[in-house]
Amino acid sequence: MKTKILITGINGFIGKNLVSFFLGLKKEIKLYGLDIRKPVRLDKRITFFKCDILKIKNLYQVFKKIKPDIIFHLAAQSSVPESFKNPKRTFKINIDGTLNILEAVRKFCPKAIILIPGSSEEYDGPKSKSLTVRQTGKIKENQLLRPLSPYAISKACQEFLGYQYFSTFNLKIILVRVFNVTGPNQGSKAICGRFAEKIAEIEIGKAKPVMKVGNLNIVRDFLDVRDLARAYWLAVKKCKPGEAYNIASGKGYEIEKVLKKLLSFSKKEIKIKKDTRLFRKKESLVLIGNVTKFKKITGWKPKIDFLNQTLPELLNYWRKRV
Repeated sequence: MKTKILITGINGFIGKNLVSFFLGLKKEIKLYGLDIRKPVRLDKRITFFKCDILKIKNLYQVFKKIKPDIIFHLAAQSSVPESFKNPKRTFKINIDGTLNILEAVRKFCPKAIILIPGSSEEYDGPKSKSLTVRQTGKIKENQLLRPLSPYAISKACQEFLGYQYFSTFNLKIILVRVFNVTGPNQGSKAICGRFAEKIAEIEIGKAKPVMKVGNLNIVRDFLDVRDLARAYWLAVKKCKPGEAYNIASGKGYEIEKVLKKLLSFSKKEIKIKKDTRLFRKKESLVLIGNVTKFKKITGWKPKIDFLNQTLPELLNYWRKRV
């Protein structure tokens, strides 16, 4: 009998890559996708449902029909800057939407496994960049959550909801906290995607050879989305429900280093110009994940070289797109 897998937010960056991962597996699975918009291209092996997760009656109809075995709940408002502009919308989609998903699971498929992805943004990292040099600044799952944006608050609330449904209704909730993710097909709302898009536009003369940037001194932990897809599959197979797990590379990269690496792949001379309007009012200086817990239980480790494979592939994707 085939395992029925439902991906909410299947049109998103991670959703698309998760689909590619599952279609490449030689497993007896049946894929279902749910999103507010129908994909432009949809593989015939996927059964798609156009559905807004905020419309609970429609959501119930989908779950009643599918009764999935595994749910990857990726539907979300995932932009930190957007969450500052519209916190109410962010809370509604991420919190109310997750509550609706959990109620649908409780009513129609209470034995299903549900993965709810949180974010490293839920943490507030070390206050000194020197910690990254000593490799003592990696964040463990037991660190107190101190979210600094409406988006981060919404992800923490998702996690609390998941834990409550695990403890009260015995649902199989897998909680992961994902650090920065990038890779081919990433849009320009994320920092690596934004850099790559701008470089591609400059190369064809569509934009002036100036890259406007925010704070380049912050340190982030980057992971290729294809490594994340593998991690998600292992998480639902091996992780304990109700517990939180970091998923990250465990390496910290200054944003300035990431940008300069991308610029090194371009034949154009591009000037970097700081723009204070692009600085966030409040953000963590350093966010690097300790992945010991997740690696121990799953055996997972990243395979793709972020600097020398992920970044040039991302830039090539944007060259084709622009």
